[in-house]
Amino acid sequence: LLEGVTMIALCATKSSGFVYTRFVPIIVPGMASLQLRVYAFIDGAHVRAALQDLGVRWQDVNLRDSTIAALHGAGSWRGGAMALTRVFVYDAVSADEPTDAPSDVENWLTRNDELIDVHVRRGHLAGDRRSTNRRRQKGVDVQLAVDALSGAFNAVYDVALLVAGDADFAPVVEAIRDRGPLMIGCSFSRKLSDVLKEACDRVVLLY
Repeated sequence: LLEGVTMIALCATKSSGFVYTRFVPIIVPGMASLQLRVYAFIDGAHVRAALQDLGVRWQDVNLRDSTIAALHGAGSWRGGAMALTRVFVYDAVSADEPTDAPSDVENWLTRNDELIDVHVRRGHLAGDRRSTNRRRQKGVDVQLAVDALSGAFNAVYDVALLVAGDADFAPVVEAIRDRGPLMIGCSFSRKLSDVLKEACDRVVLLY
């Protein structure tokens, strides 16, 4: 129960290896009914790298349900309960990837893109194709920053949840915070930069 709102799970089913769970807010009579719109912005590569370091199969992760779980650790704000509205995922795949044999990353992004209220934004990989370690993502971080800032300036959300760890996102976080929304950083302890941590209003550590 958070400020008069309780979340219940309905109709859990399995499809494409994922467990789909629909969380429905129930307002308790006589208590606060303020719902805070939460937009989540997820750096897919950050999630994959962190989970791989922990020995967890990122290929099986449902980003929507994982975000809802992380949001519960953020508490309430201004007397309102946080309700996840949309999830945006940013990651990159190779431009020359064969369509008849997609990679694990592409399969993972596609499955998450099919989830309710989840939107995947794809960038591309640049660099030496013969070496995975030398390839760099292009058009990913910038797109995340543009979407997050646009949403803040157009007041489409009350709370921004950033799942990332790179210090380069700190100026974006500060700009969003200055516009009024609550800025929550969500990351893995070993992957979170001190600069980004200081820029956020709140931080939720996953591991």
